[in-house]
Amino acid sequence: MRKYIIFVFSLLLIIISFSICLFLYCNDFSSTKVKRLTGEVHTGENLNQSFSQGKDYNYINASKRDPMAELDAFRIGGKNLGFAYGGSPISAGSQGSIASLDLQGHPYGMYAQGCIFCVMTGQSDSFRPGITGGDWTVGTAASVLPGDSVAEYIETENERALMVLDVDHYDAPVNNTDADAVLKTPLTAQQMVMLRVGMWIHTNSIDGESTEPSCETLGGHAGCSLPRQNWYRSVVKGWSSDGKKIYVTQWVSPTSSKSTVNGQIPPTDAASIDTLNSNWRKPVIFVGITPNVNGRNENLFYRHAYSSGTGGALGHAILSNEIDMMYLTTENHEVKVTGDDFVAENLVGSTTFNHDSVTEDSHFMLFNGDLPIGLWLNLGATADMIKSPSFNVHGNEGVSRAEARLATTEIWSQGFADGADAFNLLGYLQAETINAPSLTGANGTSYHFGVHIGGTNTTPTNLPNNWGEMIWNPKGQNQGSFGMCGGGSTGTAEACGVIQTQSGPVIMPYQVSVKNGGITSGNGLVIGKQPSGHAAALGIYQDASNIDNILEFMEGSRSLLSLTSKGNLIISSNITASGMTTFSGKLIIPFGTPTSSTAPCKQGQMEMDATYTYSCVVANTWHRVANGASW
Repeated sequence: MRKYIIFVFSLLLIIISFSICLFLYCNDFSSTKVKRLTGEVHTGENLNQSFSQGKDYNYINASKRDPMAELDAFRIGGKNLGFAYGGSPISAGSQGSIASLDLQGHPYGMYAQGCIFCVMTGQSDSFRPGITGGDWTVGTAASVLPGDSVAEYIETENERALMVLDVDHYDAPVNNTDADAVLKTPLTAQQMVMLRVGMWIHTNSIDGESTEPSCETLGGHAGCSLPRQNWYRSVVKGWSSDGKKIYVTQWVSPTSSKSTVNGQIPPTDAASIDTLNSNWRKPVIFVGITPNVNGRNENLFYRHAYSSGTGGALGHAILSNEIDMMYLTTENHEVKVTGDDFVAENLVGSTTFNHDSVTEDSHFMLFNGDLPIGLWLNLGATADMIKSPSFNVHGNEGVSRAEARLATTEIWSQGFADGADAFNLLGYLQAETINAPSLTGANGTSYHFGVHIGGTNTTPTNLPNNWGEMIWNPKGQNQGSFGMCGGGSTGTAEACGVIQTQSGPVIMPYQVSVKNGGITSGNGLVIGKQPSGHAAALGIYQDASNIDNILEFMEGSRSLLSLTSKGNLIISSNITASGMTTFSGKLIIPFGTPTSSTAPCKQGQMEMDATYTYSCVVANTWHRVANGASW
């Protein structure tokens, strides 16, 4: 009997101790003690309590509720905790700051979810394939593949609405701000328990003013962009006790010109029912759903008042994410280090593939804002700053004769012609060890930017696949110059047809061609296509059918000499010949009569009239002879 009494007494002590443990460690959520939480933890009202309690759960009562004290919300830390920066307790109603959540562990496998901190949205029951590559619970082959050891895991999906409810009509707003949706079928008690104040609520009623974009206006491809979100939406403020109405703040269509106008009423006629984003063909509301799905949304804010004067804050910088990847190695290429990996791909069962599956404005990364620098890459000189199958930007290591690195691609872009020939747009440095072997540094190095056919970005070359380049310091022989060059026929002979020197003169070391044969050099300078059998130090050969003068010299607007297309040579001033002048054609003497035998003239000058021929024998002295009679 004594042993029985001792056993019962011990059992009572165990039960009392266990009850105290449950009370202190499982229910005291306002305490700052470290607690081990097991099972489900809820704060707020009891799950079995009805929201309405037979009364309207309207927006007046709803506005007094703490959204973090809902049945399905759990808060670490609370109000009326901590001290202000001056040492005094924080005033009542202020947010506390002395609570934290510390998670430590190791994901040894998939016996749980395979992650230390798992955040998952949606209504799917199986999230494990996102970590292992397959669902091990059903024996898929993917379960034998190496999985990921995950500290934090986030998975989300395009969630379905918590409820889709038929709408009878929408009442006119009260005071132009508060509105409601009148349901065809009242909410059940279970549905009212599921509702929360602050839930998203969307209609399938669209604003006809916000037209849908067409494919042609967005690029002309099949993907185009998503239709505008021109349906009416709001936020739940409450619901009636009979379940016939759901109260909202006010209805608004964001893309409408009336988006800031209060008192709108969603239309319910057939023409105003959305068939692009949804296809219910009747007025409905979607409760607890938003059209956008985000894996993570961060908001960082800097307030001047906090970091100035007596604000108490020291920070003057905001940083979104810092990822420190450290490694202690003893061998080359011992570890693979990667930052953020973005993967977008079709899953099994998709009927469209590649980029045709997504809209034209889909992207991996978007930088939007007014910052001085959009993307800062601070990598080593030998690193590829940007690397892709079609575009590459290399570091600034350049060339080095000492290290036998005689050519280095700085930038490269590739595109294919008919899926076969690769057009490579290259920008690379080349040490001119063949053309300028005695020069080093910038004087002995050229920079090339041009098109090469075939090959890869890592092997820049001047071989015949070079289809032309712009070269700075061509061949290392024209320091400070710039050349426009063809590919040439050998590995060291770029054919630079035009070289702009640093001092100004332009060098054209090869034949220059213009219209109809152009300008060529060799035995002479020839303009135009030279006919067979003709040779000239200076030859001008042009079609004269549509021009007035083949050759013309002018001083300002005054013509000094011109050779017309008819072969006439016109000279506006004197002709002086020191030797014999022979005319194979006719010589025409100016027709005129000196005013007297002493009229002004220059020696050798001649004139004639119908009776005499006059010649100036010395300055200002004329002689004449009779012209004779006709025959």
